[in-house]
Amino acid sequence: MMKRWMGIDLGRARIGLAISDPLRLIAQGVETLPSLGFQSDIVQIGQRINHYHVERVIIGWPIHLNGAPTQQSQYAEKFAEKLGLHITIPVFLVDERLTSMQAEQILREGNFSRSSRQKKIDQVAAALILESALKGSPLISVPHADH
Repeated sequence: MMKRWMGIDLGRARIGLAISDPLRLIAQGVETLPSLGFQSDIVQIGQRINHYHVERVIIGWPIHLNGAPTQQSQYAEKFAEKLGLHITIPVFLVDERLTSMQAEQILREGNFSRSSRQKKIDQVAAALILESALKGSPLISVPHADH
């Protein structure tokens, strides 16, 4: 059985999740979780990894357009490292520059109301992050547990 990949749009308030199909051709936003702090977020994501039979996690890495790190990119790196120590599957970071703006544009073009856009934007951003990984964007490997 081919397993899925999970894309994560990591925010300090909300976390968007996307899952690939088993053939890893299509990314689909599936859920937005409230961010409850590192430890609780790792537990929530771990549960979803098991539920969706995920074999690889891709976390968006928000860097400046010029490639310089941001506060949020450092937060994503730290989270990815902590997640990697608690799960046995590979965790990667992928450049996510402009995905939130792209997600907003996609939802606007779909004529979603403002409140609907707010509820879906993190999932759409996660799907864009995952889609870029599925299409071969360079991934940055994060150490993970070898249970």
